[in-house]
Amino acid sequence: MKDTVLILGGAIWSENLFKALQQIGLRIMLTDINPDSPMRKYADEFYNVSAEDSNEILNIISGNERIIIAYCGGDFATRSALSINQELLKKKIVNENPDIFIDKVKMKEFFKKANIKTPEGEVISRNSKILEKIHYPRIFKPIGLSGARGVEVINSYEDSIRYFEKYKYDSVLNEEIAYGTQHDVNGFFVDGNFYPAGLSDRFFSLEPIYPLYGYSPSVLEVQTQNKIYESLKEVGIAAGIDTGPIKGDVFVSNERNVVYNEIGFRFHGDITSCIVLPNTGRHFPFLEYLSKLAPQYDKMIQQYYKSIYRKKQTIRWDIIRFSPGIFKGIQGMDKIASRSDLLEIILRKKKGDLLKGPYDNSDMLGYFLTANSSHVACEQSANEIHNNLKVEVDV
Repeated sequence: MKDTVLILGGAIWSENLFKALQQIGLRIMLTDINPDSPMRKYADEFYNVSAEDSNEILNIISGNERIIIAYCGGDFATRSALSINQELLKKKIVNENPDIFIDKVKMKEFFKKANIKTPEGEVISRNSKILEKIHYPRIFKPIGLSGARGVEVINSYEDSIRYFEKYKYDSVLNEEIAYGTQHDVNGFFVDGNFYPAGLSDRFFSLEPIYPLYGYSPSVLEVQTQNKIYESLKEVGIAAGIDTGPIKGDVFVSNERNVVYNEIGFRFHGDITSCIVLPNTGRHFPFLEYLSKLAPQYDKMIQQYYKSIYRKKQTIRWDIIRFSPGIFKGIQGMDKIASRSDLLEIILRKKKGDLLKGPYDNSDMLGYFLTANSSHVACEQSANEIHNNLKVEVDV
């Protein structure tokens, strides 16, 4: 039997990863709570199990000595991935409890204890008298959610009342606003050694806060990029990571200080890690991790990477703009289909689905990616594509 990679959850935008593993000659074992997972067609073995059910997954793989590593691309399965990988690698691979990095309050406590720069924040309840005394603006964040859910800038006491009425949370993290440019950074450790694995720029809406578009590679000067990677290494050391991926959401201030919003024991989402970064010709985080973890596959990984992604180009991803309603379709697809600067269109909704908001990542209709020689050229391409796409909805 061939060596196997265990993937916990198969989203449609992870397709490049599945294809790459096939090309390299590895078997793929996939677990997914969705029996109709779009990536099931690429898997050599499939199990209809939640990625968060580590005990059941451990039972399934018991006795299988050809599994190299387990990986998940989502926050809530990182605990499963860590416990499974500790069993596979036969060693403790991280000291800190991964639950800390799902809970935004515990994560902030970790940052402070490790002397890592992060915005000041405290838990505040919906009925707290402190709401009247806060020096606004502030950012309110749900404590245990991800994907930009419920994250908003609060400009006044009246805004705070409206926020709690809207979301019905009992309490939230009340955080100071961090000013500066925002970036996604990836890295990984193997046997205690740190390796950088890609850096991107992200741009957000004002209220509510969710990502609108982003660029790879980053426009930051090399010295600042190296500073971000070095800081991610320090965070990983503070968390006690021996082997595994780590991603950070960071701000870079005007003084070039690196300020952490959050981290996670995975790479940034599949769109970034499996599509955007690889197509820049610079990074494919999981394959780089695999080549260090299993050096016997390094040559095949390098050959695959060079054969598929030869161009060193700039990639921009954008959310597709839409109005709330029942999704009917998109006009203008035929006008842009032949554009050489259009890399890909990814839809996560189908006709008849309700389009809300958008308020967070799960509400998005989809994304399109442009490829060009520079950030300026990508911006022009994106604006032209936006102007040609019209999302039709029944209100």
